[in-house]
Parts: sequence; structure tokens; C-alpha cells
Amino acid sequence: AAQERFLAASASGRLHHGWIIEGPSGIGKSIFVRRLAAYILGAVSPNAGLGDPVMQKVSAGSHPDLKWVALERNEKGQLRKDISVDQVRDLNHFFSLRPALSGWRIGVIDAIDQSNRSGMNALLKTLEEPPDRSILFLINHGSVSLLPTLRSRCQTLRLSRLDDDQTGAILAAHDALD
Repeated sequence: AAQERFLAASASGRLHHGWIIEGPSGIGKSIFVRRLAAYILGAVSPNAGLGDPVMQKVSAGSHPDLKWVALERNEKGQLRKDISVDQVRDLNHFFSLRPALSGWRIGVIDAIDQSNRSGMNALLKTLEEPPDRSILFLINHGSVSLLPTLRSRCQTLRLSRLDDDQTGAILAAHDALD
């Protein structure tokens, strides 16, 4: 349902520039966003496999019009405790550049609830004055409250865990049941 809502917005020609993708950890929000990003960047569909050249670039993290922001490692090789304001500022700079291949610029913060308050505030200018043909996806696990100003400037797609019947139907459709 979330994918259908996004695709309907895309097909309408009035695709919103900011999207919060939220739901519990471990349900595939990052995979979902990669598929949507690849589609906007030119993949034949959001369900395209790795045979699609755009999907290949997105999956490899090598598409020049996509910037993925996540926790970085410190000098000791350990994950930092949060996404820094400098990482967010770098993303904001990315949006000031022209698209290289697709005509779109897509930024992803995975996950916004791992950003500190300064990082969240640094996003506001980009969300208030979005560049043309740009989309910002904010993945949210719901572990902290988002700033109301961020929420008010984005559309929200809520994802949930599949129930047993849904899981069984998907496995059966892919001949993965015993």
C-alpha cells in the first residue's frame, strides 16, 4: 500500500520533495527506499531486479544522483553514536549540485532518529526551500521523536510487519515454501 501511494504521487506529476518512511526496525525500510530511489532515477519499475542498470548502480551505492547518509565509523572503526550535523550539511550541499545522469537528486538519511537535534535542524532549510527535482527520504525507526517542523514538511509512509498470512502468500508466490 505504501508503494502504491508513492507511485500514485509520482504518476500525478506532483511528487512531494520530502518523505518520512517509518516503521519498526528490521522490516525492510532501507530496501524499500532503495527501490523507490532507483525507480525515480530511471529503473524500469520499483520492483526491477539487478538486471536493471539503474538498480545495479543504486544497490552498489555508485549512482551519482543518490546520496545515502548513515552512521559512520570513528577512527577506531566503531560506529558513531549519531549522524553528525556535518554529514547533514554535506547532504544539503549535494542538493545544490546538478543531477549527473537522471535529472533528479535523491538524498536518504538512514535513519533520521539516529541524527542529533542539530542534524535535524540542518535539514530544515533544504525541506523549506527544496531544489527542483529533488527528493529527501528520511527513514525513521520511531526510537526518538522527530521535530514537528520536519514532520510538517514531509509526507509519511508507514510500513508494518507482515502477518503470517501475508508472509505465506509471498513465499508461495516465489515457490519458497516446503
